[in-house]
Amino acid sequence: MKKFIAPLLIILLASGLFIFKEFNSNNTIVIPENQPTGYESRVTVSIDFGNKDIKVLEITAGTEDTAFSVLKKASETNNIELVTKQYDFGVFVQKIDKFESSAKKSWIYYINGESGQVAADKQKLKNGDKVEWKYETPK
Repeated sequence: MKKFIAPLLIILLASGLFIFKEFNSNNTIVIPENQPTGYESRVTVSIDFGNKDIKVLEITAGTEDTAFSVLKKASETNNIELVTKQYDFGVFVQKIDKFESSAKKSWIYYINGESGQVAADKQKLKNGDKVEWKYETPK
């Protein structure tokens, strides 16, 4: 019986040390440099010109980015003309490329398939959002 006590004590002691180490470790998570951090997200921006010409872009967005700011980033990086006007309620997109908003067709944005409910510069984004800008007849 005494032969089994010493090995049993060693096993219990080793197990106790292992459990203590696991509960007291820092559990540090390392995020690779090429991956977005908690302060950035990836969003897809598409610009549908209403004539079967659709530009789709992946944009890195920060916590303060909006449906409008990612459109602005997309237009700047792809050399697309963007004309806007600031109103009290928010920004209004007057023109993207050669397509100008009018009574017949306007630039309307969608987030994950749903029409925006606030001005585009007020609509915050989250990781994975799909932002669509469509040149279409207002509904």
